[in-house]
Order: sequence, then C-alpha cells, then structure tokens
Amino acid sequence: MLAEFNEPVASYKMRFLVAQLFKIIKAVSVTEDVKIKGFGTFSKVTVAERTIRNTITAKLPEGEVTVPEHDCPKFIPSDAYRSLLRYGHEVSESEAA
Repeated sequence: MLAEFNEPVASYKMRFLVAQLFKIIKAVSVTEDVKIKGFGTFSKVTVAERTIRNTITAKLPEGEVTVPEHDCPKFIPSDAYRSLLRYGHEVSESEAA
C-alpha cells in the first residue's frame, strides 16, 4: 500500500500529521481542551491518589503501592465518529432515535 504513494507527498503528509499531533499534545498538557469537529475532544484529567495491590506479592509488606495523584490524557469521540465505528457508517438523527 505504501508503494502506491508518491514518496515526497507521503512524507509531507506524515510530517504534517506529526506536527498537528505535537500541537494537540502541547495544548492538552497546559489544560486546554482540543476539539476536532467530527472526530472528538482531547482533554487532561487529574487521577486521584490510590493504593494498588500487586496480586503476586500481595502477602509481602511491599505488596501494596501508593500511586500519587497525576494527570492523564482523555479522549471523548464525537457522536459521528462513534456511530461510524459502531455501525460502519454515519448515523443520521432519524436513525439514532
């Protein structure tokens, strides 16, 4: 499939895509939501501190580990993208009801 692409054009498109992804990562890292119409929303959420247990070493004193509060990326797909994945085509308002 890659042989079908013109090499300079394919590399240009890939560089463009990577540049856009880095812009999204940078924006989300400073708590800015990034919305892409028809695709979804990227955001940053804070996960609370919690204690996890390693089931293999649970009987040992070091079996429990505390994971500190940290930030994680979150993606919420748009309705159009979700219906495309679920049904194989975009669902109209009348079909969704």
